[in-house]
Amino acid sequence: MSNVILHLVQLVFAGIIIAVLVIRLRRTKRGLQQVSAAVENSAAVLCRWQMGQPATFISPNIAQFGYSAEELLSTGRSFDMLIHPNDRDRVIQETLEYTSQGVAQFQQEYRIITKDGQARWVNTCTLIKRDAQGQLTDYQSTFSDTTERRQIETELRLASSVFDNTTEGIVITDAQHKIIFVNKAFTQVTGYSRHEVIGQTPAILKSGSHDPAFYARIWESLQATEQWQGEISNQRKDGTTYTQWLNLNQVRDQAGKISHYVGMFTDISQRKQQELWVQFLTHHDPLTGLANRLLLQKRFGEALNRAGRHQQVVGLLLIDLDHFKTINDSLGHALGDALLNEVAQRLRTCTRESDLVARLGGDEFGVLLDPLSHSQDAATPARKFLDVLTQPFKFDDHVLYISASVGISCYPTDGNDVQTLLKNADTALYRAKEDGRNDYVFFSNEMNFQATETLFLSNSLRLALERDEFILEYQPCLDLMSGQMTSVETLIRWQHPQLGLIPPARFIPLAEQTGMIVAIGEWVLRTACIQASTWKRDGLPPLRLAVNLSARQFRQPDLPQRIAAILHETNFSAHALELEITESMVMQDPSRTQHILNEIKAMGITVAIDDFGTGYSSLSYLKRFPIDYLKIDQSFVGDIPTDTDDMAITRAIVALAKSLRLRVIAEGVETLEQQTFLTREGCEEGQGFLFGKPQSAQQLQALLSRRWPPQ
Repeated sequence: MSNVILHLVQLVFAGIIIAVLVIRLRRTKRGLQQVSAAVENSAAVLCRWQMGQPATFISPNIAQFGYSAEELLSTGRSFDMLIHPNDRDRVIQETLEYTSQGVAQFQQEYRIITKDGQARWVNTCTLIKRDAQGQLTDYQSTFSDTTERRQIETELRLASSVFDNTTEGIVITDAQHKIIFVNKAFTQVTGYSRHEVIGQTPAILKSGSHDPAFYARIWESLQATEQWQGEISNQRKDGTTYTQWLNLNQVRDQAGKISHYVGMFTDISQRKQQELWVQFLTHHDPLTGLANRLLLQKRFGEALNRAGRHQQVVGLLLIDLDHFKTINDSLGHALGDALLNEVAQRLRTCTRESDLVARLGGDEFGVLLDPLSHSQDAATPARKFLDVLTQPFKFDDHVLYISASVGISCYPTDGNDVQTLLKNADTALYRAKEDGRNDYVFFSNEMNFQATETLFLSNSLRLALERDEFILEYQPCLDLMSGQMTSVETLIRWQHPQLGLIPPARFIPLAEQTGMIVAIGEWVLRTACIQASTWKRDGLPPLRLAVNLSARQFRQPDLPQRIAAILHETNFSAHALELEITESMVMQDPSRTQHILNEIKAMGITVAIDDFGTGYSSLSYLKRFPIDYLKIDQSFVGDIPTDTDDMAITRAIVALAKSLRLRVIAEGVETLEQQTFLTREGCEEGQGFLFGKPQSAQQLQALLSRRWPPQ
């Protein structure tokens, strides 16, 4: 048995395992060399003994275990007492069984205790000696210390386990590059079984991705330094290529000649894919796969350099989807993302190979047109984009219709650098949205002036409340039959220290965008309530105080509580307050609108729908909303009695209001003919320049003391 093991060790370490251990288990190799020397220079201990009796002979080389033969023989100590307590019963039992079976010899492996108390493994071959009658006379045993061998075997098993279970692929070749061994990870990565590659060369894995010079450099490195490491592209059995990180090492024998090559590799395909994905994300949008802002700016800069050298025109289009947020909020982000992907695909179909489509963020896209013959040539793709985006988008149960706005700037007329052209295209885009959307607009220098003014106003607006720059004016509203004043509408003006009186149309949209409208709206309501309370204390006739609510104000979750607090603070009656909201505001979220209006009505406040007819309403919702007045927008009143369509619309609105038991107020009444028509059709109240322009509180107070209308 021991000869078989030694032969196996020699074979293993002369071949495959020693190649791996040279790289990964140098300590094990040193241990093996030490054991080999010990085996060569030592002899087995000989012993003659009987069970439970002192040994009758022990060879002197028992000294390797710390004992002398003399002390063991003279003390009368039985040989079996040298056996480790944990092994003793087993050894005795096995010995008795072998003896009873009549065998001539047997082998055992167990531990003995050395004189200094250590446990050492021994391999024992025992002859059973009998007399002529077959009776047992004694046992003659030879035993050798196998402790180091067992340790090496344990390390070999561990090494073999590591070798075969490591995630690194390992391949070993002989000096002629023939594969003699591979581990399990090798077969898992490459798809080849062991028997398919044994005897082959590693060339079986070549992918064709590298030229001969690449492999020549590897062998040059091996010859110079005995090792090489780096990335290499190889091919699996199924034909797919993968990238691996490979460590190659030469192994030399005792004579210094190359005996083996050991390759250890890790499949880094996934890591490389992740690296490529990260590189892709550096310049691309992860949702649509389009170029991102960074890549657009990079390509734009390159295009400007070429255009400057060749006197060409380069165009930039910024495209923003109209009302995309509404789709995202109402139908969910998943559908919103699907829509953005489809938009990206459609934009791609409308561009040339030399152009670049990018997603800049959210629902904004950019298109680089490189090159153009003339700036106006940018209109053609812009119109294509608008046309293709108005086609229906179909997603399962949803069919969506959208539009877009496009801003255009061109090099060199609108700027000489990327940032200027981006800014100017954005300015043009803003104008396209202001002008009604679903159109394209070319940048002009006039827009820059307006944009600068808008920025100045936006910054000034933040300080206007603190500096008390806002003022209120009041426009009378009359009963068309009696001529008596029934209410006043509160209108805000901005008295700017440099620009003078600024009308609401110029600063209210800015206040909405910046969020300042909420604070401004509360200031208007508070100031108007204080003024109306003053009129009441001065004995003036009671009037309804009409105050407009902005869209952002109306969306405040605690709007009723804020209104109630202001009424309490100013000691103004809720029954004398009329709040005006637009038609589009109430239809944005009908369920919430009904809830808010119910709370407002519960306080006794009058509710009016302002600018009626300019938005879109559901009659079923109008019927449910707790409203009191419909205000006909002045755009329908201004051309009465010359425009028969406006007259028909006005009649329809009055008839609708009557059917819903609502009162009607007409805005923008400027002529007696208009007043006569409205009165005849059943409109109860009106306001406009015919009855009085917006005026200060002092002017209105003077007006209230006169007889109305003037004779």
